[in-house]
Amino acid sequence: MDISIIIPFYNGNEYITNCVNSVMESYRYAIQKKLYISIEVIIINDSPQIDPHLDFRFDEAIKIFVKTNEKNVGIQKSRINGINYAGGTYIWMLDQDDVLEKEAIFSNYNMTREYNCDVVVGNGYIERDDGTKYLNFSSFYSGKAFSMNIWSHIFLGNQVTSPGQVLIKKSCIPQYWLQHPIYQNGADDALLWMMLFLENINIKYNHCVVYRHVFTGENTSNNKTGMYLSLVECYQILKNMKKINGLCLYMLKKHIILMGVKCQALGKINLCNVCDYLFIRLLFLIVRKILGKL
Repeated sequence: MDISIIIPFYNGNEYITNCVNSVMESYRYAIQKKLYISIEVIIINDSPQIDPHLDFRFDEAIKIFVKTNEKNVGIQKSRINGINYAGGTYIWMLDQDDVLEKEAIFSNYNMTREYNCDVVVGNGYIERDDGTKYLNFSSFYSGKAFSMNIWSHIFLGNQVTSPGQVLIKKSCIPQYWLQHPIYQNGADDALLWMMLFLENINIKYNHCVVYRHVFTGENTSNNKTGMYLSLVECYQILKNMKKINGLCLYMLKKHIILMGVKCQALGKINLCNVCDYLFIRLLFLIVRKILGKL
């Protein structure tokens, strides 16, 4: 099996068919381009009281499995359960309301063959609440510079909007991430990226648009308080991991404090205590804006 696509499901019958259909369309496009690979879709049902309704024409070339958690365990643990079931060499993690672009499978998988890489980060469209959309990375240079280093994630927040942009070799997924799930949904993907950056693996950026983040009003990324609490868990896990250097942890803590103030989970703070963080963040923002115009 070449690719296992993991989709956690939670009360998402209005989205799941569109998501799986996009996978099928992308797979058919890859076959048309003479990329002959095997794919399985593993839906992890994290709302055991509701069964996923899959309303589409099945493609016999794609194996689709539905596995149900005994109880609600959250998105990261559901992803982990899916990875444990998976037989693919590569893992692609989607949310139930995500959509793969037609070129996604062909483009990302071809990168793994061309560069013999462990991880491919594709570009993606981010949908706003008014229906308009923008690119995650406006230029190849901004994507290459900011998607693949830990410092940009610390100073600017999660630069890879979703796991739906990323194809990861299963053997490269850090065991520490698999063994230490975050229980507050939100930052598990940011935690995964930062752990990957700490490993000696081959990561490539693919400027092709492979993914569309669909705004539903219920996206975890829009829950600022939930994201703050999730990042607090993320920080503690990274600290306990004892692989990340002290300066990274120091700056990550300041990023989380500012997020806590912004979502009113924390009270007011003295900005002098975070001025070093704010100064470097400003530099990152300027560089990203410059690179985005190249």
